[in-house]
Amino acid sequence: MPGDKVRKIGRTSGITHGRVTAIELENIVIGFEMGKLRFDGVLEIEGEGRRPFSYGGDSGALIVDEELRAAGLLFAGGDQGGTNRAGLTYACPIGSVMDALGARIIC
Repeated sequence: MPGDKVRKIGRTSGITHGRVTAIELENIVIGFEMGKLRFDGVLEIEGEGRRPFSYGGDSGALIVDEELRAAGLLFAGGDQGGTNRAGLTYACPIGSVMDALGARIIC
């Protein structure tokens, strides 16, 4: 939910903390080597303080909430936007990832 605190460990940025600024965003267009791809139903996250939540190379990092429950899978970020002007990060909600993979949690 917007305002929820999250964190992740990224290959490039290490441990970062942030907060969800938007959910279920539609028509997010990201440029990749293969061209531009559009994403729907994504999370938007902003880093805490003056630091961005992610850097290039962090894609694929698992984002967790304060209870260390999986919240999303990071797929893109940039250095523009956000109230801290350090950039925004985008993630697929973990439920969507699990559904796409046909996976389920067994406890």
